[in-house]
Amino acid sequence: PGLFTDNGSAFSAANSVGLAGRLQVNDKLLATGALEVWRVRDGLGASAQGPASEAGQINAFIAALDKPLSSASGTGIPTDVTIRDFAAEMITSQALERVKSENDFNAASSAAEVVMSARRNSEGVNIDDEMQQLILIEQSYAANSRILSTVSDMIDTLIAAV
Repeated sequence: PGLFTDNGSAFSAANSVGLAGRLQVNDKLLATGALEVWRVRDGLGASAQGPASEAGQINAFIAALDKPLSSASGTGIPTDVTIRDFAAEMITSQALERVKSENDFNAASSAAEVVMSARRNSEGVNIDDEMQQLILIEQSYAANSRILSTVSDMIDTLIAAV
């Protein structure tokens, strides 16, 4: 196994399901109990720490990032792409997807707020409208009261005349 292991073992393409949950940093980086990052520079199999100025392994890692790799044509990945370019494209794609999702969320939130506001307006009590209706009822009651008083006076006058 290399720098990253599949639960301490080398990667097996036949067992790729659930790989993200099994990925680990190679235990050789912790051989003495402390993090031995020099093993990244000198190699996982190195028995002793080499000079700090030795950059051969690091340069090999950088060269590997720039080496064109081929991919299957149905994946949507260019057939000849470097890991560096693929990673940059993936980060850009994720950033664009995040911005699109935020815009969709904001639009949906605004639409939901408009609907909730309309619902509150239709279900709530409109005080101005209720006051107008109350004044109309009061005026109608006063008018009916005057009519009844007038009819009562007319009947009393008619009975007194007979």
